[in-house]
Amino acid sequence: MDSTLGPTIIKKVSKASHTRSASHRQAFQMWTNRNAVPEPEAPRAVPLSFIDILGSRSEEQHVPEPGQRPPSPSSHPLYHVTQYDDEFFDQSGEKILFSAGHLPDADLAERREIQAQINRAAILPSHSMYGHFSEELQPEEPNGESTVDGAFAAAMERMGIADESDDEEEFGFARIDEEEAWFPHGSRTMFMLDLLDNLPRLRLSDDHLKAIIWVMRECQTPNVPSFSVLRRKQASLTRELGITSELHTSSLGNHFYMNHPAKLLALGLISSFASGKWVSETDLDNLSPMWADWGNISNAHRHFYIKELAQLHDGSYVLLLRWVTLKGVIHVDVQDVQVEQTSGCEKHLFNIKTGSFRQITATSLRRNYLDIEASGIVEFTEYSPRYCMPHPMREKAQGRPVFRLRIMPWSDDVSGNVSKQYNAHTNMYVTNLNLPHQKLQQEYFIRFSSTSPHASSSEQFVALGEDCAPGVWHHAYDCELEQEILFDIIPHVLPADNPQQSETSSHIGMGGNLGCRRDYTGGTKEICETDEGYDAFYKPGIPRKPEQTIQAIRWQIWLACTGNDTDVKASSAATGVKDKISQHWVSVLLEKAKTLQHERLTVGTGITGDLFGSFVHVWLAGAFGSNFARASTLSCLVGSHHSSGIKSS
Repeated sequence: MDSTLGPTIIKKVSKASHTRSASHRQAFQMWTNRNAVPEPEAPRAVPLSFIDILGSRSEEQHVPEPGQRPPSPSSHPLYHVTQYDDEFFDQSGEKILFSAGHLPDADLAERREIQAQINRAAILPSHSMYGHFSEELQPEEPNGESTVDGAFAAAMERMGIADESDDEEEFGFARIDEEEAWFPHGSRTMFMLDLLDNLPRLRLSDDHLKAIIWVMRECQTPNVPSFSVLRRKQASLTRELGITSELHTSSLGNHFYMNHPAKLLALGLISSFASGKWVSETDLDNLSPMWADWGNISNAHRHFYIKELAQLHDGSYVLLLRWVTLKGVIHVDVQDVQVEQTSGCEKHLFNIKTGSFRQITATSLRRNYLDIEASGIVEFTEYSPRYCMPHPMREKAQGRPVFRLRIMPWSDDVSGNVSKQYNAHTNMYVTNLNLPHQKLQQEYFIRFSSTSPHASSSEQFVALGEDCAPGVWHHAYDCELEQEILFDIIPHVLPADNPQQSETSSHIGMGGNLGCRRDYTGGTKEICETDEGYDAFYKPGIPRKPEQTIQAIRWQIWLACTGNDTDVKASSAATGVKDKISQHWVSVLLEKAKTLQHERLTVGTGITGDLFGSFVHVWLAGAFGSNFARASTLSCLVGSHHSSGIKSS
């Protein structure tokens, strides 16, 4: 910098880009050459520490002027000073106590401090505290200029001139081969720091990570990034993976964010594990649709689908029904198929033998339906069961493997505070039931999905249901198969505690007269104290049915339209039904009905049953919207009842 031009002022945020410019490097080199400190003529008996060097910054005579001969080692004021740990001793062994003394003007002292540090920057690259920086490993910018000198940038950061708000670069540069081996992190050090920051049972704060990074740099660990570079790399990886929390608005107007199960499952391993219960209780179309011998490279492209013909290695034909894993080996349940060939061998007539069920290993399969169809026309006898061949999923899959995953979503109320003060939140979690049982017992396989202090579990389950709708297939990349796959999601079990199960079942809860969510056992206190009422608790009661629960909810909404709160409460007590979502609209309807009744009595405007029913129909449709499919049915029910002559009062 030319002093004749006056001081040059740049913005703090522009410092990083300025230090990379050619003009800055040229000016810095000229400044270094003009103020270079010659090497001492004789080696020192006791090496000075870095604190020794910086300790002399307040004495101007230790910064040589241009052309001034450097002082000899014996004339250096700290030549006979020895450092032991964090204490200093003179030549006679006496402990030295340092004092700041009288400080000059603050601005002048700061200016001298920075000038002294810059003057010494030329001798710092070879210092062990800063490590060694190779110019060969420094990358070039697009304009052909090399990056700012690593030693100078690191020295400025070490001296406190740079801070985390600047546009920092990595503290060191990884080799090209290491960047490829540790893609997408770029280096082993970056990967280890990211792994350390994401350990599920050891949560580290920002201060912990900064301290770890500082220790790694002091130990001269190669390619240690700064804290801000680590955070930028993590944000970049998150964007590349596409894991984003999506905003949802429930039918009650509550906002919450959800990590959708489809994206969470796409990060994990997909397994074809199946249990005996699934085999005996689940429909074929809800099980794994296909299998391929991915261990055999020459046969990995041949996909076998259920409800399709297949040929075995012995030449016989079977109908594939169900994939089953037994002791780690994939098996398939099949039905034998008899084949008859017509003239010219251009048409094959097959007859599926009903009742001939057996189980074979999947590796016994040789040709799939597409192979059989390519060899001639496939037809079945009139007595054979009819199946759609080829499988409809083949057209959607387009040669990609297809999987079906079962999940276990559940919700629970937790505290959102780290302190002991309880702050109620409703969380939702998901686990992949295709994993073996021993994996599901580990905390690491539990995926957090969503949380909200306002939205109930029923509202959050609606958002989760978007990923589990019939016919919805999700894309993912399988790292083992090294290709794109398709999978769909089926909620298999919904575990929860009693309060949560009652809410999900539209039940009033254990505090109601009918405290069981599965049957109608119970009653008032007087009934339960009778012999018959007490004895009923030890016998199966009349089971609840979904149709009855829906009808009870509709009846409560209609009662709310009359404005009579007592009738609504009596209905909940008598049936044990209290729906979490409908209760919001019941409260709104009660208030609206009272308002209309007040207008009718005070203003004198009459309102007929037809008019009130039409109003409720329009209002419910607008209030519920597309998020509540029952709005039209409920409004029609209310409208028809009022149109029959019953007044709103």
